Amino acid sequence: MKLKLWIARGAGVLSVDEETAFLAGKLALRHRDVPMADVIIGALAKQHKAAVITDDPHFKTLNIKTVWYK
Repeated sequence: MKLKLWIARGAGVLSVDEETAFLAGKLALRHRDVPMADVIIGALAKQHKAAVITDDPHFKTLNIKTVWYK
């Protein structure tokens, strides 16, 4: 239900391409303590200048803007 609401308000679901994969790899090498899933999401967020809906502190390490909805 929340996902449909977020999409209606402009949130999107993105695909991972080769450019994203290389950026994620660079981030993973610089931030070895951040899980690979988070660096992939972070790479997508950086490419699209987007915020990530999360309260996960790893995204602050990656310098990614986050928002949290309750």
